[in-house]
Amino acid sequence: RVHYQKACMLPSAGSIKSNPVVDETGAGDCYRAGFAVALSEGKKIQECLKFASAAGALAVTKEGAVPSIPSREAVQKLLDWNDELNLDIADSMKQCNLPRGGG
Repeated sequence: RVHYQKACMLPSAGSIKSNPVVDETGAGDCYRAGFAVALSEGKKIQECLKFASAAGALAVTKEGAVPSIPSREAVQKLLDWNDELNLDIADSMKQCNLPRGGG
């Protein structure tokens, strides 16, 4: 027996831009992991989506699946700079000299 749940529309996290894409390998995994981290920390869905988007944006900036996994601190630093300077994700990465990908 199959049970279905009603679908819902999630709020937009806004436009997330990144530095030029180097390698997309692992980006979806980092996005989902970022969402899970934020959700487990009790963040609202909108904040989870934003955190996940930043994690995915960092992941595509370095080659390889494992080396490109961003640390929680790198994702938060990117989001903090983004909020403080009111910049998009790509500009934030340049302004705060974040390492590409993992770190």
